[in-house]
Amino acid sequence: MKKWLCLILAVILTAGVLPAAFGDSDGTAVVKLKTCGLTNPLTISTETPYFDWQMVSSRTGARQTAYCIVVKDADGNTVWDSGTVEDARSTGIAYEGSSLKPASEYFWTVSVTDENGNVLTSETNTFETAFFGTAQDEWAGAKWIGSPEY
Repeated sequence: MKKWLCLILAVILTAGVLPAAFGDSDGTAVVKLKTCGLTNPLTISTETPYFDWQMVSSRTGARQTAYCIVVKDADGNTVWDSGTVEDARSTGIAYEGSSLKPASEYFWTVSVTDENGNVLTSETNTFETAFFGTAQDEWAGAKWIGSPEY
């Protein structure tokens, strides 16, 4: 009898806690955003990064049916809006926007549509680009790190 009471109590408590751990009232959220396999990386050395995320849910059978990625520069200008893409993929989505600038910060979010047509939007993630080339103008203002003495 005690085992059943404990089991029932555990189920009731878990049902109330799980949805609070996720972004939606039914326990569904978009999490683990990554750029080139990294969380908020500081030096992406490619002009065409790729994006990954996970849709998690406490609901059985929940699945992604579409996504929309929006990337903005530090000034808030949209440099890429994928539009709604009817696709269940959530890994290896390649950037297809305007050229990224070297040594610049970018912000991105992804909105996913679930099997019921609900749209869930992730928190904002960031990535920063590295210097892409060896052109001298890319390195303008850079200073040598080291001792002034030989």
